[in-house]
Amino acid sequence: MTIPHPFDGRPLLPAVFVTRPNRFIGEFTFPGESAIHRAHIADPGRLTELLHPGARVWVVDYRNHPTRKLLFAMPYVQSEEGEMVSIYSRLPNVVTQHAIKQQVIPALADYTVKRNEPSVVDPTTGEKSRLDIALTDPQGNTVLVEVKGASLVIDKLCLFPDAPTVRGARQLTTLARLHQTGTECHLIVICQRSDATTFRPNHERDPAFARAFAACQAAGVGIHIQTIHLTPQHIELGQLIPVAT
Repeated sequence: MTIPHPFDGRPLLPAVFVTRPNRFIGEFTFPGESAIHRAHIADPGRLTELLHPGARVWVVDYRNHPTRKLLFAMPYVQSEEGEMVSIYSRLPNVVTQHAIKQQVIPALADYTVKRNEPSVVDPTTGEKSRLDIALTDPQGNTVLVEVKGASLVIDKLCLFPDAPTVRGARQLTTLARLHQTGTECHLIVICQRSDATTFRPNHERDPAFARAFAACQAAGVGIHIQTIHLTPQHIELGQLIPVAT
């Protein structure tokens, strides 16, 4: 299954990364030019393994857009292994929506999208959260899905997160508790590159998230780790990979 890049038909332009003055801005130059431009980075993670001076990146030109503050976006970067990697935080949801509608995730093959960003309540604490997708199963029941996007791969091992995420840990804890109380729940992790063969939570950088992930496993939450393959022309759905034991 192929998916178009979600940039309103705007082409991807190759560029060279210079620096990251803050987590939402990347500076770059076009090949053969000295002028430095600024682009929006939609991933607030550290990305230190990917974004380093001289790295090849792809940018989207929004100079004719009437409302954008930054005139470029920087959604993709090339890893040291030569892999095109997404650092566009909205892409995992785009991919997941396509995968569900095309019925390519086996456990969700007969489900339909009910709404996006459903509000849920933790049955233990009463704390409110927002998840990514509410589905409807063939019997008409609501099914909840949380989506995460991972870009860090080390020796073919996909790791998430690359920086602590309090919100992510809370969402997974709530997901586990909701599943235990009778609401079918699923966690989908989109590995935003194709060179991973296994996945595990990054307990070195976020032990709280790793504990919440383990709680989801223990509760029986459906866990699906999906790779993608990026090309300058489109996105290809890759393979489902296992969680490392």
